[in-house]
Amino acid sequence: MSELPFPLETPAVQATPVFDSVTCLFCNSPSDSLEGNLEHMQKRHGLFIPDKEHLILDLESLLEYLHLVIFEYKECLYCHTSRRTIQAVQQHMMGTGHCKFDISDEGSEFRDFYEYDEPDANIADENQESNQVQLWSRGTSTSPVQVDDTSMRLPSGRIVSNRSAPAPRHPSRKPLEPQPPRHASSLSVAPTAASQSDASESSAANEDPALPKDHPSSKALAKQERQKAALAIQLSSMRSSDQRALAHLPASEQRAVLSQALRLEAQSDRATRQFRGQMDSLGNVLMKARFVNDVPGASRAHKNRFFAA
Repeated sequence: MSELPFPLETPAVQATPVFDSVTCLFCNSPSDSLEGNLEHMQKRHGLFIPDKEHLILDLESLLEYLHLVIFEYKECLYCHTSRRTIQAVQQHMMGTGHCKFDISDEGSEFRDFYEYDEPDANIADENQESNQVQLWSRGTSTSPVQVDDTSMRLPSGRIVSNRSAPAPRHPSRKPLEPQPPRHASSLSVAPTAASQSDASESSAANEDPALPKDHPSSKALAKQERQKAALAIQLSSMRSSDQRALAHLPASEQRAVLSQALRLEAQSDRATRQFRGQMDSLGNVLMKARFVNDVPGASRAHKNRFFAA
């Protein structure tokens, strides 16, 4: 086997830079301190960290996660667009003004870094939920934990991974919601049944006592009302002479006559359309006219037209 005149080279995989809290995430410019880096990214690139007082972790840990999304996953922070290289995703964010992240969406992964106080409508429920969260979060840290090469566990327990990578094997572990006691369901069913019986009694009391026992049900009444309304609309669209001709007939026979008239009108329309189509096609079959194509050129510029034979 002959050797190739040049060695085969495999494309080198771009190494992920190590996170540095004083290096800009978008232009890689160094700063003197973390505060200086945040000020540079805010003034130069428009990075704004909303609701800092509600963060459950420090700013350095938040920047570390943003560094992971940009440099490891190569994704945009705002629209999650993927690129092949780190420089490409940085240019995308700076060119489109996406040097920011959004926490307004309920499904945003960045909302897991925030904790908002709920309104104190029920203090007992809040205390119970806080105790469960404390028991669940015992032994966990306030910074993201690297699960594997392509996924990271957030402080809330949610696992985020690269969108191009397969789903993680370990599902996101969340605290179990408290289950209501079984006897509560039976207690809640009793008032419902009682309310239904009260409603049926009230509806029975509101019924007209003058109606006979063999009166049709409410569904039959509604159907009769719809039929009467449709018949009135059809009669109103007819001429006065036709209305007088049908006035002596009962409602059932009036509906039969009107339906028969509609069928005859539809048959007449179909026959008219068929006749017109046949007449239009006969114009070309009998060679009554010939079609002249438009000839290109300024000397014979005219429209397409039919000429009689």
